[in-house]
Amino acid sequence: MAYERGSALELRLSYDSAKAFYAKAVELDSGNIDYQISYAKSVKQAGDPRMEYSILKKAEPLAINTGKEKLGRFFIDLGDLCQDLGETDNALEYLSRAIGIDTVVFGKNSSGRY
Repeated sequence: MAYERGSALELRLSYDSAKAFYAKAVELDSGNIDYQISYAKSVKQAGDPRMEYSILKKAEPLAINTGKEKLGRFFIDLGDLCQDLGETDNALEYLSRAIGIDTVVFGKNSSGRY
């Protein structure tokens, strides 16, 4: 049991370290969408999905300029997060946007490539 608790603490410290690393990366280069997404994911892993949502919402204008495939994946992630948070209307909006992009990028008979 002590090993499990120790492992959980070690894992938690790793998440906190990753969160601190990406927070600094975003501070140094706030225009980098990859840093923003990694920061949001590290925040989620550290147990703060509301903060993850806030980070992704702020990063949305950057995501729009990344190209359709990356933007589609961004909207799927944001839609999934909204669903996890119980915000079903927002989830539906983002997932619908992702489907629209998928249709443009891969064709109307697409099964999704993200």
